[in-house]
Amino acid sequence: MFAGQDFLLMVRADRDLDLNDPIVANSQTGNPTTLRFTGELATGDQVFAAGPGQEQLNGTQNVFNIIANPYQAQIDIHDVLNDASTTGVQVDQVWVYDPTTAGAFGSYVLIEFDSSGNATTTPAAIVCDPNPVNEFLQPNQSMFVQNLDVESPNPSITIKESHKTNSSSTTTVFSAPNNQELSVQLNLYTSDNDLRDGVIVRMGDNFDDAITEEDAIKFPNYLENLSTNNNGTLLTSDRRVLDNANENVQLHLTNYTESGYVFKININNPDNKPIYLIDNYLGTQTLLDATYIEHNFTADQSVPASIAADRFELQFNNSTLSNDSFETSTTGIQVYPNPVENVVNNSKGQFNGEWESLNIYDIAGKLVISLDKLDQSSELNVDMSNLSQGIYILKVDTSNGQFQEKLLKK
Repeated sequence: MFAGQDFLLMVRADRDLDLNDPIVANSQTGNPTTLRFTGELATGDQVFAAGPGQEQLNGTQNVFNIIANPYQAQIDIHDVLNDASTTGVQVDQVWVYDPTTAGAFGSYVLIEFDSSGNATTTPAAIVCDPNPVNEFLQPNQSMFVQNLDVESPNPSITIKESHKTNSSSTTTVFSAPNNQELSVQLNLYTSDNDLRDGVIVRMGDNFDDAITEEDAIKFPNYLENLSTNNNGTLLTSDRRVLDNANENVQLHLTNYTESGYVFKININNPDNKPIYLIDNYLGTQTLLDATYIEHNFTADQSVPASIAADRFELQFNNSTLSNDSFETSTTGIQVYPNPVENVVNNSKGQFNGEWESLNIYDIAGKLVISLDKLDQSSELNVDMSNLSQGIYILKVDTSNGQFQEKLLKK
């Protein structure tokens, strides 16, 4: 064993525990186990490299290497990656395991650095939540780095005394920098506020729809896994080009273990473009029109579509949001007022077809109003006075098609 060597341990705990019966083993609680380190503290430069005599790192292109913090002090990851001695690896992203999320299982967190050194973590704990993963690698903590996608990258990383930091910001949450880049970060929580996973999608003129070194692959977790699906490749950080066409980004959510979840969503939308979260199971779309939104949903293990990997997607529209009444591009129907106090009006406007059905769902997907024998007058008035304050989804079927709109009940 030497300083900086990485380990994945299974701690057996108390020898009095019976591991032969899985049912008994999973319900037993043993005495606390204490791990102690002995020996001298590591000091001075610590070199991790590939090649003869330095076999700590795999020198194959595009593979991942795990680097452990050799010191009993925090080190600044950005300083390590951008040191002149670091070669052959990606310097703008690493993966760190967070043992405090997903119950007792933990999950991987992607840390990305922009050109100014600002860090973004995905998934990211919301401001009031504790999250020990940030740009500082803790004592006894490791990180995964990826070799460059070139032949014989010859990776080498030297962790130096100068990389140590005495920062006390061990629970700081780093959000995306305030710039003109459009981004949506979805953090998946259980209904009892346990962070399970997260994904971030960025749209920009200088990005590429093809997978490049700017994107970050998905590291699998024991429990829930949330990512995008970019032509069969799962990504935690997905950059797409922002052009004149509408863009749909398929999300990939697997291994549902709970019945209730919350997407806690951070949005940076400087041009105020319409962004929707599409639920293909419920047939609903939620307009992401604020900088922070919580979206509750349920999963039913007995209904395959409810736990489908492709249940959710993001839709980026090329138009610009306004505060006027909502008008569909296919029917000409107008919905007002919105927010709603008591009655929401659905006007045919230029639409000359027939109403077929009208349904209103709460944000969790529960049907709260259903009308299927509709008066064919030019305006439908729906009484929402008995509904509590909150967000609802209006879904109207007509002879010319279907449209949906998010309603805010005051």
